[in-house]
Amino acid sequence: MTYHLAFQELRTVNELTRAANLAWKIGAAEAAGARRPLIDNAQLLLGLLSLGKALAAAEDLDDAERRELADECVTIEGVFTQLGLQAVSVRRGLRQRVGVGSHRTAPGASISRTDACKAAFARAAALSGGAPTSCLHLLVALFERPDPHLDLMLRDAAIRPDDVAREALLRLLLRGAVRTARARDAVELTIDAGAESVLRGRAAESRDLEPALRQAVSQLVEQPLAELSRTGKIGKHRRWRVAEDQGGVYVIPAD
Repeated sequence: MTYHLAFQELRTVNELTRAANLAWKIGAAEAAGARRPLIDNAQLLLGLLSLGKALAAAEDLDDAERRELADECVTIEGVFTQLGLQAVSVRRGLRQRVGVGSHRTAPGASISRTDACKAAFARAAALSGGAPTSCLHLLVALFERPDPHLDLMLRDAAIRPDDVAREALLRLLLRGAVRTARARDAVELTIDAGAESVLRGRAAESRDLEPALRQAVSQLVEQPLAELSRTGKIGKHRRWRVAEDQGGVYVIPAD
């Protein structure tokens, strides 16, 4: 599918990140291409997983805008890669499940969202806590209560919707912890793969997905950083990392 997108419009929506707004526009193009009268959650997911294609076709972005879009694109695709799925195969499978309808959208006409899609945007906005809603926020919202197309697609791959929501939320919270550390203490913070694995394990122990992940990230990342900052130790090193070491997770100097 070819996307004809007005990238200048991406700067006019303050409630969404540039990438989330682009995913919405691609979802509209997917709905029109599938001859559907409304954008549903399946088309929104197709938009999230098609950011890389749209980014490659964009010509009027400066370097900062391109990096911003690329960062969210890589993060979204990384959620599915972690679960053993590739974006291109998910897109193809989802389009096959959705099929093609009979509705024809007039050229240039806007396409509204289904109630379920609007609810996903509302939930994503709530997750953002007042910050611009990102692609990760939307992905969490989509898989907390997946529609039948998304549920069946994952069932074919032996993956639960909770797995996607958990992985997306974990990355969302870790990104928030990294941003907070940089803003508060002007330090570089990285999260090792082993530490991420421990966090996933902590979250999997609870059925309450969001509280469990928030508690795990707080205990293993945010609280140790706050204590290091309070005692003045954080300023002795420019770079820190959250790493698994001898069965535990620690915030340790990386320089």
